[in-house]
Amino acid sequence: MKKRLPTMINERGFYLPYALIVSVIILSIITTSIFIYQNELNITRSLLDQIEVETLIQMGKTQFIKDEWYNHQDKGQVNYEFPPGKVHITFEWIADDLVEMEFNIMTNNQFSFMIFHRMSVGE
Repeated sequence: MKKRLPTMINERGFYLPYALIVSVIILSIITTSIFIYQNELNITRSLLDQIEVETLIQMGKTQFIKDEWYNHQDKGQVNYEFPPGKVHITFEWIADDLVEMEFNIMTNNQFSFMIFHRMSVGE
């Protein structure tokens, strides 16, 4: 009968490849979860900035209508400073009852945004 070598009978290293594969899978899942979390944080910051900008646009538009700058001049610029940021409005009459406004918004987080808006003014 043939004699077997002791290294052929020893199976202690049999589970090492499985342990490595499981470790790689777990590390991949953890790394992916971290990247997804960081991406969600960036998206949340962007959405909060967008909400602040929309709020500033509404505040600027409301203050502009309240001050009635458009009744005193054919075109001009107005600056407003609110707690969430600054609003710069450039306006110009483009028809008898239509005012075109350009909003330049700068939030306190240094997020800037520009939008054009046409407003119908009933006289």
